[in-house]
Amino acid sequence: MTLSNTIIPSTVVCLMIVASGAFAAPSQAPMTAKQRTVSYADLNIDAEAGARTLLARLQMAARYVCSPEPAIADLGSQHDYRACLKFALDNAVASIPSPELADLYRADSSRFHLARN
Repeated sequence: MTLSNTIIPSTVVCLMIVASGAFAAPSQAPMTAKQRTVSYADLNIDAEAGARTLLARLQMAARYVCSPEPAIADLGSQHDYRACLKFALDNAVASIPSPELADLYRADSSRFHLARN
């Protein structure tokens, strides 16, 4: 899978996964493209509370575009799913000009490891 994310007028980030097989298991058929638009027009992302809310929204969007989450016993697919989440979030966070968001993401990534809801 490849990811393309863009910011539309500084208040929306779009996460998109397009099937290319990079994260797909060899036996899987190509997946359809998925995207999720995340608005943050209602947030002050320079404040910790706003950045934390945006990070939660981005994590939910990444779970959607990387879904379905494989069974816990399917270690190879779990690895690919986690790589997809990390790739999607790394790029989305990098595309938003907010040092507060970047700091929270780095801290959450090191201790939270993109835990499921």
